[in-house]
Amino acid sequence: MSEAVDTGIAPVVPESEGTNGAKTGKSGARGVPRPPAEPEQAETTTAEPTDPAQPWRTLRRQAERRRYLTILTPRRVGKEKPRRPSPTAGVPRDAHHLLRPPAEMTRTASNFPDPEHVRQYLRHSCDLTMSGGLAASVVYPLGVCALAEHYVIRRVGGSSVAAVSAAAAAAAEIGRAAPDPTGERDPLSVAPGFAGLAETVGWLAGQDVAHQDAMSLAAGLTPLDEGPEQWRLARLLRPAGKTRTLYRLFAAVQRLRAAAPGERRPLRRRVALAVLAGFTGSSRVATATAWLGSLVGWALVTAALVRSDLALPLALVASFVFAVTAALAAAGLSALVAVLTLRDLVTRRAPSLGFGLVPGTAVEWTSRRRRRRRIAQRLDDLAGVPAAEGVPALSTWLADRLDDLAGIPDQRLETKDLFDSAGLRHDGGIGGDADAGRPSLTFGDLWLGRVGPRRPGDEETLRRAAADPEHRVVDLLLTTTNVSQHRPYRFPLPVAGELERRGLTPLLFCRMCLEAVLPVRVVAHLVQASPALEPDHTCPRHEGSQLHELPDPWDVPVALAVRMSMAVPGLLAAVPLATVEADRDRPGEGSVHLHWFADGDLSAGMPVGAFDTLLPRWPTFGFHVRPDAASARTAHEAPTAGPGWVLPEQDAVRRAVHWQDVPTLGAFARMLLGTARSWGDASVTDLPGFRGRVAQVSAGDRADGPDPVPFVRQRTLLSLALRGFAAGEAMRLRFTGSDDGVSGQSQTDRYRWIRLRTALREYRGMSLSIGARLPLYSDLAAGYRVPEALAGWFPEGFEAGSRDPSWPEAAATITHLRALSAGGVLDWDAELGAPPVDPDLRLSPPI
Repeated sequence: MSEAVDTGIAPVVPESEGTNGAKTGKSGARGVPRPPAEPEQAETTTAEPTDPAQPWRTLRRQAERRRYLTILTPRRVGKEKPRRPSPTAGVPRDAHHLLRPPAEMTRTASNFPDPEHVRQYLRHSCDLTMSGGLAASVVYPLGVCALAEHYVIRRVGGSSVAAVSAAAAAAAEIGRAAPDPTGERDPLSVAPGFAGLAETVGWLAGQDVAHQDAMSLAAGLTPLDEGPEQWRLARLLRPAGKTRTLYRLFAAVQRLRAAAPGERRPLRRRVALAVLAGFTGSSRVATATAWLGSLVGWALVTAALVRSDLALPLALVASFVFAVTAALAAAGLSALVAVLTLRDLVTRRAPSLGFGLVPGTAVEWTSRRRRRRRIAQRLDDLAGVPAAEGVPALSTWLADRLDDLAGIPDQRLETKDLFDSAGLRHDGGIGGDADAGRPSLTFGDLWLGRVGPRRPGDEETLRRAAADPEHRVVDLLLTTTNVSQHRPYRFPLPVAGELERRGLTPLLFCRMCLEAVLPVRVVAHLVQASPALEPDHTCPRHEGSQLHELPDPWDVPVALAVRMSMAVPGLLAAVPLATVEADRDRPGEGSVHLHWFADGDLSAGMPVGAFDTLLPRWPTFGFHVRPDAASARTAHEAPTAGPGWVLPEQDAVRRAVHWQDVPTLGAFARMLLGTARSWGDASVTDLPGFRGRVAQVSAGDRADGPDPVPFVRQRTLLSLALRGFAAGEAMRLRFTGSDDGVSGQSQTDRYRWIRLRTALREYRGMSLSIGARLPLYSDLAAGYRVPEALAGWFPEGFEAGSRDPSWPEAAATITHLRALSAGGVLDWDAELGAPPVDPDLRLSPPI
């Protein structure tokens, strides 16, 4: 039985064989699938699994750590059978060549790696890019798990909510070889490595310990399959105290949108109740006065009409007309009060709330506010806001799961002096930092490929890795948007010297600002790792609060960068950082500028080609999540497809590009937003030669779009995750399978050949372009004198007004490049056999 059939996912079979008598790959040792003979021609059936327990069996199977350790099995030496790695003991980072950074596996004048090790390293390496909202972030985890059975992730990038999945994939990669945790575990904790990713998806989808054992699954029992929705995703969101009434209305409306047509009548009453509960203070008094005045006025008018000489029927009609008029007037006044209340919240309080309803941490309740808390919880229940008990706040849950995946031990420090010296408070209760002494995963841990105390020589290694990504075991890039500067930022940032060279000012942080959006232990790490305090300025939001310099890039917690990238406008509060800029009006003095960081997809995002080079060593995989159910309509046009996902072929066939109808104004608005955010990826997924490494996944099956955030049904979460798994498995089988039956070739070779022919055409085009401009630039290189404004780019001692000392080399270089296409090695028809895609080869500024 093929792995696809065994897990409840539609099977992948060779197209030439058909579905009858298909040659499926047999399961290898310890349940690791072997690729079929010709996966590049795979055709996926469209039948949904009939057994409701099969998806949960898939999750359970992907939660087995041995699946991801098989590629680390040592090679056979002689007749001795190699011992498979054990999850209990783990694999030391320096014990296997696949766990080393790319620089150590690159042949140089001083480095001579084993050629067989290099071949295995190239065969088992890949990059990943992730971007998009909630649906995309749910698709990625199991897709990554499917790829991780054969590939080691070298570089992974993410933006927006998908930054969570990107960081989780990076953490799981260094946790792949970590030993199993010992001692008592937190009920919400997950296993290290990619098995923990599968466990996380199961928890979000409503997995219950009582129904996750093998016997229950064999009996067809599914974890809460028929039980009530737990809305675990929604329960992670904790509104701030001042935004609770507005969040209550938001939750009620989203619950109404998520409900089936027959379930919406009681939910409409909840929306009305949330509107009424949203009035506060004077607004409640004004609204109550308006309605009470209308009622009293109607009673007085009715009494006067009854006592008048009018006939009783006419008096009743006049009373009814007045009642309707008074009710409309009171409703209009109430609406005006609601608008003014909302306007006050948006214009006056929004900056103090971070321009979002949810800060990310738990709200602290003091004894004086317990009565208000009980009233607020009662109103939440009536409005349909899920109870948050038993589930931590979003930022705390996120930081804890990243540490779990990386294999950081769940332990406390013996003393709290470490935190008390930083002046930090301790947040208690669910959603706070119950384990304030646990180290936080940093970018440096990813670069080193291990967690724990730093060793001698690590400082030099980290500085080398900061300058050259080739020295990073796992390279994680996360994009966020600096709304105050209208530009994207990529974390980890360059070192301070490189920032200044780019004309940027080092970032500062306020401890009190970050405590609202991050767990206390993460803020504590930032305070302790900060190289210095800003002596002359304080935070503009918290009077007297000192500003700290952001730590070196390798000491920055991953949770901070994820939180900055995933700040969805309006829902999640933006993250404030600061800089001290020179004041033009007061020379020698500076002023504090506040910078708000929000959703990374607002600017650069993380495009599919973020890690692309002209000549890639290994493939970069991506998932393009479309927000419509129509994505699956073109499944018949691609040989590799399944319910809700399509993997286009790496071929020369012209296929129909994606198309979607626009039936309503709401659909038009959603498509406008989706186009603005993902037009680049959508273009790549339709290009021959590029589309074969990007799986297209539909975000949902609802006619009116995907489930509204954050009330995504557990069944929908599981369905999206399994679509990602099926697409990821199809990509793995494709790139590890044969190249249309050509002996000794794989589809990875096809991918490299396509990129080689594309690169040769680009190099020839560059040479021809240089030839057309050669006289202009050769004369410029020979005679240009460097002005004083540019002299700072040269070494100390360079005299302004002198000629560029490198001008002879520069002139020789452009002359040689021109000669490549004029009788040289590029003087041939590079268009012959090249892919019909001509990418732009341009210089773009760094982010």
